[in-house]
Amino acid sequence: MSFDALLGHLEFGEDPTEPPPFAEHVRGSGARSDLGRPTWLFRGPLPFPHLLPALRAEAQAWRGKASRVNTHSMAQGGPATTAAQTSPALLDFLRAQVPPGVAFEPTTSYYHWYASAEDRVEPHRDQADFFLGCILLLHHEHQGAPTSRFLLHPTGGEAVPVPLDAGDVVVFFSGAVTHSRTAPGPGELVNTLTWGFELAPPR
Repeated sequence: MSFDALLGHLEFGEDPTEPPPFAEHVRGSGARSDLGRPTWLFRGPLPFPHLLPALRAEAQAWRGKASRVNTHSMAQGGPATTAAQTSPALLDFLRAQVPPGVAFEPTTSYYHWYASAEDRVEPHRDQADFFLGCILLLHHEHQGAPTSRFLLHPTGGEAVPVPLDAGDVVVFFSGAVTHSRTAPGPGELVNTLTWGFELAPPR
């Protein structure tokens, strides 16, 4: 499928209750890349754990720069996030997760904090600069069972929780798959890092 044809099927930021766009056009084997289902391309520990100390240190330093945007606090990523996002190791890892013929380029990165009952992310799809999303759970502090969860949403069905431990990443087509995060409970703190990638013409 050509880049122009694929781009024509993307409807970023549209009504998240509608079926995911281009679900019939980017299918791999099984549910791995089936956008007709609420699924991810990869979920598990960050393959490069040596990056975590620098990212966590930067997140702690950047929290003082955070602003509340809609429903939670966030700050644009700094040098550590940019270095990781543009590293050949991470880009090669992500290329191995997407279906053949899908190319992308890094765009922006953000730290996010969820620390109160008002902090959450409503179900949504991302804009074109976050066609491919990579979300890293940097820190999750909680007493007992956690309340704040990352969810994917099937059309007309129940939300699907995505189990994540600190240090895990989830990679998915965030411009096509509706997703959200629920609010934390008392004493709960969540810190995530999102790396965004936009669709690019195949080389």
